[in-house]
This record gives sequence, structure tokens and C-alpha cells, in this order.
Amino acid sequence: MTVEQYRELEASSRGCCDICGATARGRSLSVDHCHETGRVRGLLCHHCNTAIGLFREDPALIAESLVYLVGVSGAFDVLVDAARRRDITFRETAVAR
Repeated sequence: MTVEQYRELEASSRGCCDICGATARGRSLSVDHCHETGRVRGLLCHHCNTAIGLFREDPALIAESLVYLVGVSGAFDVLVDAARRRDITFRETAVAR
């Protein structure tokens, strides 16, 4: 990635992490990319980039972790609000445990 491409990506994300919205705070945002395809996904702060790495970039593992956290905290509204901010909708489903 060239410096110009990085600056374009940074401008499109308004200089904020694509997950949590934090600014880089004196550091550069990390270029998040798929390690299998090399496709650039966006810019992330150090904490969010590290978290994705610790979850081995596995969406299923991240989803299971989210379900766990929402389940123990009862904060389903937080998940719904985050999805709405990204224009994501959920279908009504019955979940049995």
C-alpha cells in the first residue's frame, strides 16, 4: 500500500478506527487486511487490530464471543444499536439454549 492509498483510506474513515471510532492518538491506524487474500478491510486502532488477531480473524469465534457477552450482560440493545449504525438488519429468529 502506498502512502497515498493509506491517506485516502484514512480520509474515508475520518481518521478513526473502523470498529470503535477511536482516533490513533499519535500513532498510525493499522491497515486491517485478510491474511489469506491480502484484501484491505479498513483501518483499525491498535486495540481492535490486536483483538481481531487474538480471535484468529475467525468470524464464527468473534460471533460466539459476542453472543456470550450479550447473554451474560443482557445488553442485546447494544448489538442492535451497533448493527443499525452500519445499516445491518437481523431477521427474527428463535434462539433456544
